Amino acid sequence: METPDYFSSRLIQSYIYKGPVLEWYLRVKIRLERNYNFFNNTISRDAVICDIGCGYGFMSAMLKLVAPERQIFAIDYDSQKVELAKLAHKNKEGLVFISGDILNLEIPKADAIILADVLHYMPEKQQESCIKKCMASLNENGQIIIRDADTDLAKRTKGTKLTEFFSTRLLGFNKTEYEKLYFFSGKN
Repeated sequence: METPDYFSSRLIQSYIYKGPVLEWYLRVKIRLERNYNFFNNTISRDAVICDIGCGYGFMSAMLKLVAPERQIFAIDYDSQKVELAKLAHKNKEGLVFISGDILNLEIPKADAIILADVLHYMPEKQQESCIKKCMASLNENGQIIIRDADTDLAKRTKGTKLTEFFSTRLLGFNKTEYEKLYFFSGKN
């Protein structure tokens, strides 16, 4: 019975009083992500997980709540988001938040590496380097889960590009080092 759906209200409680915008964002995000059920059902309950581009740590925390035996390393470029995630989950053993550029950090050895909505923040050569680096950090029989906008799905990508414009350029909600975003084709 202790599924992501069961733990969604507990996750929200972890971010209460961290600001009304963040709380609203979390509520919208977990609804859109269907409480992270896909990731929970795809990754084993005893896995070592590396969540690259974890942001405020919503998914990492949910995966840990559902399966306390998971060891999770959550990495993000935005040190302010990482610090807030550390505060929200300071007493969760086995949930480690790390701030830094993934291209310059050593990726912990893991059974599952998640790159959810992060690759489009880096140019193509860096995307390739990042994926190769992840592959080198996988344990035997490990998995990399990549989710990003697919330019072949023009209508859906248009929506993603619009929300990214608002979150990176207008509101400054997400930080990016580069002037543009680098979406790719799912066929390539």
